[in-house]
Amino acid sequence: MPNGGDAGCHTGIGAGQGDAKGRGVAGATIYSRERREPRSERPHRSRDTPLGIRMRRVLAAVRGVSLDLQKMRALHWAGLAEYSACRTARGLRGGIIRQVHGLEDMSAIGRYGQGMARLLLFNKPFGVLSQFTDRGSPTVRATLSDFIAVKGVYPAGRLDRDSEGLLLLCDDGRLQARIADPRFKLPKTYLVQVEGDPQEPALDRLRQGVQLKDGMTLPAEVARIDAPDLWPRDPPIRERKSIPDSWLKLTIREGRNRQVRRMTAAAGFPTLRLVRWSIGDWTVDGIEPGSFAEVSA
Repeated sequence: MPNGGDAGCHTGIGAGQGDAKGRGVAGATIYSRERREPRSERPHRSRDTPLGIRMRRVLAAVRGVSLDLQKMRALHWAGLAEYSACRTARGLRGGIIRQVHGLEDMSAIGRYGQGMARLLLFNKPFGVLSQFTDRGSPTVRATLSDFIAVKGVYPAGRLDRDSEGLLLLCDDGRLQARIADPRFKLPKTYLVQVEGDPQEPALDRLRQGVQLKDGMTLPAEVARIDAPDLWPRDPPIRERKSIPDSWLKLTIREGRNRQVRRMTAAAGFPTLRLVRWSIGDWTVDGIEPGSFAEVSA
């Protein structure tokens, strides 16, 4: 009888494990690992994603430099490159990418949507913040939202509330960084009304660099100019009959806080009015205060 009992127990367990319902000891479910289909049999990743469509526009328009592994993986995930090509980083079959838009510091893949970026040239009036909101302020102050209703664009850099002129806004993060980041040394030109009558020795100080609290500035381009034909400022600057004023055209390639005002003050000529006229090749010429123009990036 003991042997029969043992045999019965063994038979019961065996029957449970071989049950068509997949039941084991104490009714536990036994799950078998399903076989994964080969990669070649898996559904092909859609090429009609927004990323894929935009990538294909680039590929259709350019030829040139071989891609590295990181760029190839980006193409693969967009459904534009074979996995084997991504593993070997040999590039696309019969097609490679060249530099686009002449921006050698950005990868071709990183700039796939550059041609579709929106860029606004805004002539910021005096007293307007370079931001769309002003939370926590005890007084109501004008912001960009009072002048710009375009969604998805953000300032590329900033312009002080008491300064006027060109402020760039865009919807592309890489272009925004290129404009605002001092590493790219994009020239920014200002028309500066200063108190006093600066002569060449004082201007040479600006050309050679000025020692400020946060360090020496880079050399600036500066020249005296006649009073430019600008829009009137609201409110107008305070004029002092006993002290003359002059206009300078000053170009810097940095982005320190209130840098131009601190530079002219260090040279002995405080700034009365500051108008940013251009950034790189973009200029505020022809744009009325409070208005903006949209250009291709």
